[in-house]
Formats: sequence, structure tokens, C-alpha cells
Amino acid sequence: MLRLEDGMRDQLKIIAAQNRRSMNAEINARLAASLEAEKGKAPNA
Repeated sequence: MLRLEDGMRDQLKIIAAQNRRSMNAEINARLAASLEAEKGKAPNA
């Protein structure tokens, strides 16, 4: 289970539909993109 801030679920639902993805697929795609963007950055100390 994932707890989302107010309004975030509705926003994700709309964006997922626009991208022709399920909400699960949209969340996974966004997490993957975020993790990919973190590659190469210096780790936090």
C-alpha cells in the first residue's frame, strides 16, 4: 500500500490515463525515471 498526499492520487490517475498506463505502471515509470536521474550524482553524506 502506498499513501499519497491529498489530491496526488487523482492527479496520477489523470496523467496515467493520458499516458495510456495503469496507475501502477505510471508510478513505476516515474520512480524508474527518478532513480535513473539520480545515477551519477554524488551520494548524500
